[in-house]
Amino acid sequence: MTFPYNLNIPAAGNTPANDQPLIQQNFASIGGWVKVDHVAFETNPGAGTHEQITFNANQSAPGFGSGVSDLFVNLSGSPALSQLFFQNSAGTVSLTGSIISNSGSISPNGSYTVFQTPWGLKLFTGNYNRAGGTSNYSLSGTTFGSTVYTSLVSPTGQTDTSSTASGAFGMRANAGANTLTTYFAGSTTIFLNFLVITS
Repeated sequence: MTFPYNLNIPAAGNTPANDQPLIQQNFASIGGWVKVDHVAFETNPGAGTHEQITFNANQSAPGFGSGVSDLFVNLSGSPALSQLFFQNSAGTVSLTGSIISNSGSISPNGSYTVFQTPWGLKLFTGNYNRAGGTSNYSLSGTTFGSTVYTSLVSPTGQTDTSSTASGAFGMRANAGANTLTTYFAGSTTIFLNFLVITS
């Protein structure tokens, strides 16, 4: 989006009437520019307040000196995503972290996504299906952290919708590895949702 603006208007030696169309264009551009992130003029309530903050592009840390602070966005994480950073003379800190840091498949039949907090926790969530017995399931392209705080699993159904998935089940995330060990005492195939929190 662009906002045409005429500098040096009204021109020296002109009356406002001479430059009225250009003056009106300037005011229209100011009104449009304000509406990008703010509540528009003449809107009640809220005129002039922020609705959001839009950053134009990723940039490197500005490197301000003492007494100056800045918010900026830059690429971070893998895959690289735009993240929000704060900087002052004491340093630079990520405010959002790499929220979605990875996703992939679970062998032989599932998928997962990893969410990472700015303070270092990783939340693995996903789903897969399995029949009875004990089996290991491998997550492609990632490993769990060295500390696993919790592993939760919940069945969401089974392939045979005329029966219920019966029998005990459980799951363990193997710290420092990429495997989920799952046990199911039943005989039907069940679909499982899981959540693992690690660091």
